[in-house]
Formats: sequence, structure tokens, C-alpha cells
Amino acid sequence: MAHVKVFKIRLNEQYREEDESFLNDFLESVKVESIVPTLISSPQDMHWSVFVVYSELEEDQFPLVEKMLYDSGEALTPEEEHLLFRLKQWREGVAQRENIPSYMIFHVSHLKTIVKMKPQSLEDFAKVKGLSRRKINKYAKDILRMCKEAQ
Repeated sequence: MAHVKVFKIRLNEQYREEDESFLNDFLESVKVESIVPTLISSPQDMHWSVFVVYSELEEDQFPLVEKMLYDSGEALTPEEEHLLFRLKQWREGVAQRENIPSYMIFHVSHLKTIVKMKPQSLEDFAKVKGLSRRKINKYAKDILRMCKEAQ
């Protein structure tokens, strides 16, 4: 069964990377049927509207769990700040090795969510909103190791 989702990619540098990251994560987690990008231009706002027709992946799907993303209004403890720093360093190293921008590995909001939820298994990563199975399979073992070391 085909589904439709529309993404807004703001051209403002402050938001563009985050918007692109969420779109890319979504595209990795579904079977894409078609994509129609349209540049929207008005006096108040200029952005890309990306219309995606997709179907769910049949195999290796995430279990049905409630997804969460860190509320940036909640302060991190000193221990969580330290773990976040280590995760950002790890992310920078991976990004350099893979020759891609660091936000393509994980967005800061994903890292903060991981720091707050303190995952104990690969399955725990399925609860983080916006993470694809591919990213979890590729990076979660390193993050689990760092989370366990931080305890």
C-alpha cells in the first residue's frame, strides 16, 4: 500500500541541515516509489517542499514502539554533557572517515535523545524518532559501548 508524506526543507542555514537529515533518515527507512521536489517562494518564506510517495519495508522493520526525540528545554546533567561531548567527537571521526557531513551520521537531537534514554540494546535505538534501521545497524554498537563506559 502506498503512503504519502511531505517534507519542508527550509533554505535558512540554521534549519537546512536538520531538515535534510530528517528527510534522508526517512528515505532510508522506507521503499520510495516517487519523489517530487518543488521550490516554494513567497515574500515571507522560501523552501523546498518534497512530496514522497512510499511503501513500508516488508522485512527487517522496526517493532511498533513509541518514538521519542529529546526535548531541548530539558537540561542535561554534567554526566550527560560529557557523554554528549564524546558522542560528538565519535561522530566527527566517523564523518571524516566516510567523507560526509557529521549531521548525516546523526543529528545533534538524535545524540541528545540517546544520551537521555541511555540505550542498553540495539532494539532501544528503534525508539529514537528518525533513525533508520541502516543507521542503527551501522553505528549503534559503537554508541552502546560509549554509553556503557559512561555508566
